[in-house]
Amino acid sequence: MTIFTLSLLLAPLPFLLPVAIVWLVQHGKRERALIRANAEVAPLNAQIRKLEQRLATVEALVIEPGYRLTHQIEALRDAA
Repeated sequence: MTIFTLSLLLAPLPFLLPVAIVWLVQHGKRERALIRANAEVAPLNAQIRKLEQRLATVEALVIEPGYRLTHQIEALRDAA
């Protein structure tokens, strides 16, 4: 490798270094924002899971044949 080739390879380095620094800073800001957003969303996701479990329990109770029979009997009583 000649000195000329080496100088061609190293010449853009002073110009690329600031670009790399800016990219790293911006990338770090995006990562921190993403971490903050995930921290805010995690409790909401846990609450949604709990509500889904409770809803599934209520659905199971409502669909249960005994529950339907009880309501049908009550409806007949109300109609009479």
